[in-house]
Amino acid sequence: MLTLWGRKTSVNVQKPMWLIGELGLAVDRKDVGGAFGGLDTPQYGAMNPHGLVPTLQDGALAMWSPKRCCVTWARSTVNISFRPSRPRAR
Repeated sequence: MLTLWGRKTSVNVQKPMWLIGELGLAVDRKDVGGAFGGLDTPQYGAMNPHGLVPTLQDGALAMWSPKRCCVTWARSTVNISFRPSRPRAR
């Protein structure tokens, strides 16, 4: 199961949450950042050295760029395309 670290009011958390919802993936979202705090803990720093949200964790793999999270999961999903495969058509 995926774990997404970040508060739901963060626009950078909403980006991967939108795609995860579109792909129908199960996700466990943990509130960190803003009023929730937790970004300065050693545990969070080990996952995301930048200390920002979001962090998307899938087992031992952790990603912290909203764009990287979206691109990785869109490319790894079978039979779904969010962009044309030919560069000129994009």
